[in-house]
Amino acid sequence: MMGTILITVDGRPALTTQQLAAEFGLDTSGARTAFRRAGITPIGQLDGRTPLYEAATSRAAMARRPGRGGRGGRHRARTPSRPGAPVATDSGLARAWLSEHNGQILRLAAILVDHRDELADLVDGPAQAELLLNIDGAGELMDSPRASMELAGAVAMAVHLLRPAAARPVEDREVAAALAQGLALLW
Repeated sequence: MMGTILITVDGRPALTTQQLAAEFGLDTSGARTAFRRAGITPIGQLDGRTPLYEAATSRAAMARRPGRGGRGGRHRARTPSRPGAPVATDSGLARAWLSEHNGQILRLAAILVDHRDELADLVDGPAQAELLLNIDGAGELMDSPRASMELAGAVAMAVHLLRPAAARPVEDREVAAALAQGLALLW
């Protein structure tokens, strides 16, 4: 019989992204997106790459996320004004946009991942942790030749955190140009 290992940070029970994702039936990228949207931040690190989240707070925030009965659910597409009229759904528009900008998003994700440490030095405090979370998330989502909505979201957040008003200037001209293009594309 195997025992249970309890991870704690400062005496508080903590869970990894993978543990929370499994508990709520999500994949790890979906869990990271849900954490980001709910404002859940890590309280520590298991190792250099594995964030730990306070168990009680994270479970409560995950249970309250949209579509789970806590805040009224997701918005629904409006019905067409006339019968048989086509309805443009948000997900359909997003997929079309992703298809059109696939190469740009993948190139920008690769630049973020390749220059992760230098870029992290451009921001401080909670913004740095958020930046690293998004760059690492983008790195994990780059396995596919097609950009996913989750990848685009991670890249968009990283670019936003590196915008000129929020971060110190990038010294590498090519990286600075790519970030400027990314900012124009994604924001």
